[in-house]
Amino acid sequence: MIKRSPFALAVLHVIIAVSVATAQLPETHLGSIYPAGAQAGQSLTLEISGVDLDAVNQLEFSHPGISATQKLAEAGPFEDQPQPVENQFEVKVHGDVPSGQYEVRCRGKYGLSNPRAFQVDSLTEYQESEPNQDPDTATEVSFPGIINGQLKTTSDHDLFQFEGKQGQQLTIDALARRIDSKSELMVTLQAPDGRTLQQSQNQVQGDPLINLTLPQNGNYLIKVRDSLHRGGAEYVYRLVLSTRPQIDFVFPPAGLLGSNDKYTVYGRNLPGGKASRFTIDGTPLQQFETNIPIPKQVADQLDFDARLDPHQAGLDGFTFRIDSPAGKSNAFLMTVAGAKRVLEQAENDSPQQAQSIDFPCEIHGQFYPKRDIDWFTFEATAGQKLAIDLLSHRLGQPTDPSLLIQRVTLTDEGEEKLQQIVWHDELTTRIRDKGFDHRHNDPTYLFTAPTDGTYRLMVRDSYSSVQSDPRLVYRLCIRQPQPDFRLAASPIDHPGSILIRKGGRTALRITAYRRDGFDGEITVTASGLPAGVTTDPIIIGPGNDYGVLVLTAAADAPGATSTLAVQGTSTVNGQSLKRLARYGRVLETYRFQQPNANVSSIPARLTPALMLTVSNSEQSLVSCTTGDGKTIETARGGVIKIPYQVKRAEGVGGNLTGYPLGLPPNVNLNQVAMAANEKGEFELKLQATTVPGTYTFYLACSAQGFQYSRNPEATEAAVARQERFATILADAKKKTLETQKSAQDAARKLTQTGTDLKTAQTAETNAGNAVTAAQKELQDATKRQQDATKQLAAKPDDAAMNQAVAEAAKAVTAATEKVNNSQTTMKTATDKATAISAQQKSEQEAKTNADKAYADAQQTERLAQQEKQRADQAAQQAKQRSNKRSTNFSTASTPITIKVASYPIEPTLPNALTVKQGENAEVTFAIERLYGFDSNVSIQPRLPGGVGGLSIPTVNLDKAKKAAVVNVTANATATPGEHEMTFRLQMNFNGQNLTLEHPFKLTVIEVEKK
Repeated sequence: MIKRSPFALAVLHVIIAVSVATAQLPETHLGSIYPAGAQAGQSLTLEISGVDLDAVNQLEFSHPGISATQKLAEAGPFEDQPQPVENQFEVKVHGDVPSGQYEVRCRGKYGLSNPRAFQVDSLTEYQESEPNQDPDTATEVSFPGIINGQLKTTSDHDLFQFEGKQGQQLTIDALARRIDSKSELMVTLQAPDGRTLQQSQNQVQGDPLINLTLPQNGNYLIKVRDSLHRGGAEYVYRLVLSTRPQIDFVFPPAGLLGSNDKYTVYGRNLPGGKASRFTIDGTPLQQFETNIPIPKQVADQLDFDARLDPHQAGLDGFTFRIDSPAGKSNAFLMTVAGAKRVLEQAENDSPQQAQSIDFPCEIHGQFYPKRDIDWFTFEATAGQKLAIDLLSHRLGQPTDPSLLIQRVTLTDEGEEKLQQIVWHDELTTRIRDKGFDHRHNDPTYLFTAPTDGTYRLMVRDSYSSVQSDPRLVYRLCIRQPQPDFRLAASPIDHPGSILIRKGGRTALRITAYRRDGFDGEITVTASGLPAGVTTDPIIIGPGNDYGVLVLTAAADAPGATSTLAVQGTSTVNGQSLKRLARYGRVLETYRFQQPNANVSSIPARLTPALMLTVSNSEQSLVSCTTGDGKTIETARGGVIKIPYQVKRAEGVGGNLTGYPLGLPPNVNLNQVAMAANEKGEFELKLQATTVPGTYTFYLACSAQGFQYSRNPEATEAAVARQERFATILADAKKKTLETQKSAQDAARKLTQTGTDLKTAQTAETNAGNAVTAAQKELQDATKRQQDATKQLAAKPDDAAMNQAVAEAAKAVTAATEKVNNSQTTMKTATDKATAISAQQKSEQEAKTNADKAYADAQQTERLAQQEKQRADQAAQQAKQRSNKRSTNFSTASTPITIKVASYPIEPTLPNALTVKQGENAEVTFAIERLYGFDSNVSIQPRLPGGVGGLSIPTVNLDKAKKAAVVNVTANATATPGEHEMTFRLQMNFNGQNLTLEHPFKLTVIEVEKK
């Protein structure tokens, strides 16, 4: 049997994949892998799905002990070697690969894809076997083991059965969200008698968890479905059936660097665990104490081998697990405390029972039980600054905490008088970018004590107001500000590969996680760039938690892939701080949206590395250059005109609209309508409230209507294949005609030989009859001769008798000759018939062979026709895909750095003046005008209260003057002494009123009266 070529399947898959893609430029997006894990030492077939998987032929794993080759199918009728199977790979996991979660990417024409989670474990792995929707067809598994499944349709649900024994402890850890699946799983466990024992949905980071003791012997049934009844290739899951330890929480949740303190671990199946006072949904938790070292090297590090979300990227921490004979526990994030630990006291649920604390400290507590409220009290002096940071949501808990600070004073009657300082329960505003949403629910507050006295602090959580959950722990940090920052880098508008085309640009989103009110400038740099790719340092200015690092590829940059490294540098209290960035990726594709579109945030997670790919073949369709590459300097109120240039590839057309991202606070620029222009300029208006500092921003350019030809190389290959099959089909048709003629000739020859054989066989029959007749005639003649001879013996002298004997002898002789002649004739006829019969047999074989050759040729022609039709269809579709069509996508301009000064002047201002009572004195104010400022400056004196006898007029420094003299007249009764006053310099810069308050010491010398 001749098999269908896998090429047709490959083309079909690419067509389907492209059909669900958006209008953005293609980039390799790995949507899912199945199965999402394997046993160490196992080999398996892994299938991938996604978008823009053109020419994907490699899988790359984050561990060198995991390798993959593309699966091969048997060679087809027109192929000379085995052919690759589209999107299927043979994966081998070496036996020494440790259990854990790794990452896999696929590589194709459009770069190295985004990562997907791939787990390695020591337990036996099972894959669901469809159909398995009812108990009779449930997939059989063994416990312990790991089940791999996939909810392929919206109505799909999977059933599994295993043999359990009464008294066995069982944990079913269902992994979906934690392995990058879209599914929100619902898992149900049924007993052998049909009772539902447990049903779980959201227990561990959005995934189900079942833990119980089996009540009886028999077959147990596990049902798995998506709680929202969704399905597809990306709805994969893994069920870990084991007795392994399960950590629910650790208390306290953090420790000081270099410490090795004792902690209490709460969970299920804990080795040596004892019953605790806590339950979760009725399931009792165990506890045991252990020392956990907090290594000093985890300072400024976040090393966690399971899923973390964007809002957690600002933490420092590491992975903690428990080992046991059944295997290691789940991963728990241990974080680093910033001050001495204080444990929340149980009886602090009212203001009257507020727990007294001394700072700096870090209070570790729980929002437990339901409706728990914790109160604390502390003493502070006027002007004292405290950084107050409540961490809970960032610890991975589904919490929404709030914070209240009150000032407590006593009336003359001894009653408490309360003044609310702050009620903090706000979610930070999302920046316009929809990717990598780093917002969290935790309140942070920089507190300044208004007066000496007692202050009261309350914390509570909205989630715990409706449910008792002991896992809802928190860290309440109270300390003198220790300004610091962390960074996270993630690609902008790259759900798949971070692909940069030759001559093009792409951008990385740099998210700053500022600590303790830190508002300094952060300089961000990148290294590890491929050859031909460059980037300039950027500055995230004061008040900003967002920056953009623009990467530019030269027009001749060679195709390559490299691992990026991003670092931030800043100065805090005179000391340089360097922080390596963490990295993140969105998890799903999304339709092209303009940067200012109000759309939902895209699910994202942290990833160990960012991989940048330079395209092997494609050139950028457009590039936008802004400014001249130099830092632009201005002041608050400044108006900047920034030129731009747009370079389009030949024949692509299209319009551009630029949306600024990374601007300083309080700067007006909504969008830049570049349309089809090749060059132009846009205006940036700074407000009086713009925070001075250095900032780097860029234009996220929305490209619309650009003509793009997708994968012309695939079209060339498809056309070449089409032409090849046209030749194959023509040759097949020719062969069919040739074998048909040969078969017809063989049939004709066989028919003629059959006729000849029939004639020969008739002649042979006739010859046989002649032999029989001759032999009968000889027999009769011989008998007559014998009779005549006997008669002659009786009458030897009888002439007649002698004549009769002589005639009889002649008759015998004649008959004998006739017999001999007829036998000779018969032999000749027999030989001829035998020869013709042999010829007929040979020609029958020839006809059979000719008929088979004709049938084979017809079959080959039919297959060639089918392959030709598929090749025609594939070529037509490839041509349609590669036809230039209107495409919308995002690209990045060059970065723009602006340095914002406080004022558009450089003043030279005196600090002091001495004047005697009854005299005059002069003081000179000089300024240098900057940034095109040419308006008046008003110099206004501001004397403190209680000072009299002084005359200081307001002086206006018009645009023609660089200096002004201020006369100070002290009358005889002027208030003597040193007076701390100010000179207020007021100016208007482009409609923005700016005020410079300059402190000045005026000394009036008292003159003795005569």
